[in-house]
Amino acid sequence: YRYHSLPEWLGVVYLAMYLVPTIAPFFVSHLERAKLLGIAFFIALLTSLAIQLGALASVWCFFSAILSGLTLASIELTLRQLKKSTSPVLAELATEIPVT
Repeated sequence: YRYHSLPEWLGVVYLAMYLVPTIAPFFVSHLERAKLLGIAFFIALLTSLAIQLGALASVWCFFSAILSGLTLASIELTLRQLKKSTSPVLAELATEIPVT
């Protein structure tokens, strides 16, 4: 059963329009953790496509929720490392951002 009547090529265009602003920034970041998260998001998307194309949104949201937690953990870890930085500017900047 098809949930929509869009041509397949248009679905690919919509998917690409979604991927560029949501996943691409991870790959252009200078942070190694960001690139790893980008790879994880991309693998999750491919897995979502492979599991069930008709339920892509639900499966993708499941993976995105998990990866959002990893993203938050990565940000917190980076801020803690910045607070320990030998650079006074970076250490001061990091102290202005609350870490739980």
